[in-house]
Amino acid sequence: MGTVQRRSGRFRHAARRALLAVALVAACLGISLTTTGTAQAASTHMCSSTPVPAGWVVTEAYTNQSICRPYIYYRISNDFYNGMHMCSATAVPAGWVVTEAYTNQGICGPYIYYRITSNLQNGMHMCSATAVPAGWIVTEAYTNQGICGPYVYYRIVRA
Repeated sequence: MGTVQRRSGRFRHAARRALLAVALVAACLGISLTTTGTAQAASTHMCSSTPVPAGWVVTEAYTNQSICRPYIYYRISNDFYNGMHMCSATAVPAGWVVTEAYTNQGICGPYIYYRITSNLQNGMHMCSATAVPAGWIVTEAYTNQGICGPYVYYRIVRA
């Protein structure tokens, strides 16, 4: 009986060492050994010659002759937060509304600059660039080019 326990102990020790060696090599190569997890928020850049990946928005758009000629240079992000800005080159994420919209060629080039939020509050203002969320109604509507540019400026409340 002692021989069997000694052999299984050696086997477990060897297996542990082999697993540790694989993990060490994977870590050195930057390979993740996890099978599930959430996607990490990121920001990167790309040229407008290819579609923006699903779940990402354009946050900056420039004509950059040295990098993307003749296309537009995009900075893109999948890290959304209340009050962030994005460019109209991509759709506003589902569940988010535009609270400001105007031309800002320094940030969005030929596109409209949007400020967005998912934090809806009674009596807040939004721009008609996005649909009024389900369960909310418009109580005021007027033009305010200083805040909503070419869109209608709404005050919304819960229905």
